[in-house]
Amino acid sequence: MTTIRYCILLVCIVFQTSIYAQNSEIDSLKSTLTNPNNSTERIIELYYKIGLKSLLYDTEESEFYKSKLDSIWSNNTKYNKANLYALQLQAKIYRLNDISDKAIDTYIKVLKLNPDSATVANVHFNLGMIYSNMRLNDKALKSYEKSLDIYKQLNINYQIPNIYGSIADIYNYNTFEYEKAEEYYKQAINSYILLDMVSQKSIQGIQSLSVIHHNLGRLYIFQNKYNKAEENLFQSLNLAKEISDSLGIVQTSIIIGELYNTIKIYDKAYIILKDFESIYSDYPFYIQAEYLREWTKTLAAKDDFKQSYSYSKKYIDVRDSMYTYQSLAMVAEAEDKYNKEKLEAELKYQTQKSKSRYLTVIVFIISALLITVVLLYILVRKNNRMKIEHLNRELIQKDLDVKRNQLLNASIKHTEKINTLNEINSDLKQFILNEKLQQQSIRALQQIISKTESGTKVSRWEEFETRFSELHNDFFERLTAKHPNLSVNERKICAMLRLNMSNPDIANLLAIETKSVNVAKSRLRQKLNLEQGTDIFSYIMKF
Repeated sequence: MTTIRYCILLVCIVFQTSIYAQNSEIDSLKSTLTNPNNSTERIIELYYKIGLKSLLYDTEESEFYKSKLDSIWSNNTKYNKANLYALQLQAKIYRLNDISDKAIDTYIKVLKLNPDSATVANVHFNLGMIYSNMRLNDKALKSYEKSLDIYKQLNINYQIPNIYGSIADIYNYNTFEYEKAEEYYKQAINSYILLDMVSQKSIQGIQSLSVIHHNLGRLYIFQNKYNKAEENLFQSLNLAKEISDSLGIVQTSIIIGELYNTIKIYDKAYIILKDFESIYSDYPFYIQAEYLREWTKTLAAKDDFKQSYSYSKKYIDVRDSMYTYQSLAMVAEAEDKYNKEKLEAELKYQTQKSKSRYLTVIVFIISALLITVVLLYILVRKNNRMKIEHLNRELIQKDLDVKRNQLLNASIKHTEKINTLNEINSDLKQFILNEKLQQQSIRALQQIISKTESGTKVSRWEEFETRFSELHNDFFERLTAKHPNLSVNERKICAMLRLNMSNPDIANLLAIETKSVNVAKSRLRQKLNLEQGTDIFSYIMKF
């Protein structure tokens, strides 16, 4: 599973249980809203609270209450708070729908209204999340730091652990500065301890602390600090069990199994993973794939080759289903965005067309303004053409993004299949050497090996390079022109960074270990003569 997908699942774990509590709160707020004695100020507060809490599960309801706030503001501009709340809801809706540019613009509008300090801190926290998702790491860190400073000044301590955790995630998953990530994860844990959320039985607080320990445990795995990784992962597991968080339990258990497989303590991996053998299929594709991958490794290590082979086929099937589902979802999302933008463009065009007709009538009525009207008409038409051209460029770019994701999915899928088949072949060969089999059985196994090997002869890199060149046909030319001394492997890593591939995916495609990717990146930075603090990902994206 890629790092980004993994982070998304952990966020879902934190919000899953809170949704149920939010529903009851929303019902209570709606009941209060029916009170005929409510003042306008009180109604504004209720609209905002309901819209805010509805964001977790129903953005349409949030949009409804946002429109209510807009209506109050348009009818009487003295209610500034209605406008402020409406903008905040709109910004959050944009962020949830992944319309980052509009979300940022709307949050900046909020700041220009000079809100109270707590609102300013909240805006900077949300901007930090948006910038982090866009991999604008410097902007994200600055926004988080501003939010952190304000919350500290206001003594609003419940938000501080979340900010520490968010900063740590940037260093852990975006910039790979593990020492800084470790420092901020520890600060987040200490902040949760000071808030005493565990003894207070705060479900969301315990879930958040469980996620922090989970992320810190994974970080220690990346650093090969396996004892610390084990300690933090079990702390995460125990916290998840304390609040009966089934999704958190299975997620953490799989990572513990991965840890034990990595350090070759297969008996412990078997004990941890065995409990989920009969229920893993109840969870999302991402979790099924993670589980089947580690369970297959564990069974193979314990010489249960028959079961290992069976689960390896299930693993491949789940991966195929997962990528098929993702591809369909991407296509549906792209189509939906295209239709919305097409409709907006058509509405704009019709509006401009109506204006043009009105101006034409004015030309016939007021001859004295003929020249002015004609010039204005030309400018409007030119503006329309520019907007249409801009829209076409955006649609082309979105089409390129879809093709890029298809390339990445196809490459990862192809690599995963080859790696799995190679592992199975290796296990079968070892099984033939270790076991005394009849000659007929040996020939049958050798035929299976021969068939699978014949299917892995296609070069992973050649297929990747061909598809990549179709998408970025002049990337290698510009890269080589600027850096002619790069080796073939370094050019490969540059291409994969251009596609925003994660370390595990790069390792799979190059058939090397994940830690070797970090070493290769470090050497590549030196080869590119990058200054300290310069993000290699941002630099490669310029080509």
